Amino acid sequence: MVTWLVAMIQTQVRQRQQHQHLQFLKYQLSQQHQQLQKHLRHRLQQLIQNQYKEILAREKNNDKFIHLY
Repeated sequence: MVTWLVAMIQTQVRQRQQHQHLQFLKYQLSQQHQQLQKHLRHRLQQLIQNQYKEILAREKNNDKFIHLY
């Protein structure tokens, strides 16, 4: 009887530890996801700004050629 009780307690302790570990992993994943989203938003903003600068530069060059004609 005592052996069975000890085994049950050990099982419950293991399950609780596994649950806590899963909660920790879930938290870590959530943090990494937020960091990745932040990085991707920043990178997308950079790409949009660069594209905008390139478009403006092309338009300026086109204006120079238009004045030649």
